[in-house]
Amino acid sequence: IQSDLHGVWGATSDQVVAVGQDGLILLNNGVSWTPQTSGTPATLRAIAGRAGDDLWVVGDQGTILHFNGLGWVVQPSIPSEAFRAVATAPGQPVYGAGSIRLWRLDTFPYTVEGPPWLQDLRALSVGPDGRMAAGGSGGRVFARSAAGVWAAVPGPEDAVATIHGVLQTDGAEGLPAGAIVAVGDGGLLLEGTTAGLTAVSLGPDVVTPLRAVALTPDGRVVVVGDRG
Repeated sequence: IQSDLHGVWGATSDQVVAVGQDGLILLNNGVSWTPQTSGTPATLRAIAGRAGDDLWVVGDQGTILHFNGLGWVVQPSIPSEAFRAVATAPGQPVYGAGSIRLWRLDTFPYTVEGPPWLQDLRALSVGPDGRMAAGGSGGRVFARSAAGVWAAVPGPEDAVATIHGVLQTDGAEGLPAGAIVAVGDGGLLLEGTTAGLTAVSLGPDVVTPLRAVALTPDGRVVVVGDRG
C-alpha cells in the first residue's frame, strides 16, 4: 500500500484503524494491516471513536462514515464542507470540523455547533467532561467550557501559522484542568490555559509543520510532524 494516510485511532493493540487517500481504511489486528470497505472514493482526513464499535471518519466533499461494529456505513454528506478533523469522547457527541463550520454529526439532521466566528477549523479535541478545543487558520485557538460556552483563546500576535493539532486537558492526566496545547505550521507550539497561550521554542532546527499532539496515560505530551 503506497497511499497517504491522514488519521489513526486505536483503543487496543488488536484494533487500530488508519484512514487516508481515496477512501482507504486499514485495520490492524495486532498482526497485520487489512484494507476495509469504506464505500467512498473520497480522501478521508480524520478518525475518532467513543468505543471500538462506534467509530467516526470525516473527509473531503463533506464525507462522513460510521463504523457500528459490523461494518462501515456512509452517512449523509455535507458537500459544502471539507472536513479536516473529527473528535469525540465516551458519553459525548461527535463533532466534525469543516472548512466552513463546526458540526455535530451523531444526530441527523446535523446541527451547527458554536458561534458564527467558529470557522475554518483544522484541529479539534473533546474531553470526557464536555470541554472542547479547536484550532484553525491564522493561529486561532478556541475553547469550550464544560458548560458549553465558547471563547477565543488569546495567543501571541505573531503566531499566525495554521493550527493542525490541539488538545485541552480535563485534569485526569495529571495536568491542570483546562491546560491547552496547540501545534501547527513552521514548528509552532503553543501552550497555556483558556486565559492565554505562549509560544514554546523547540529550537532553530524545528521549522517543519507539526501535525498532531496527544497525551500519554502518564500525562506526557507527544508532538509529531513532518520529516519525522
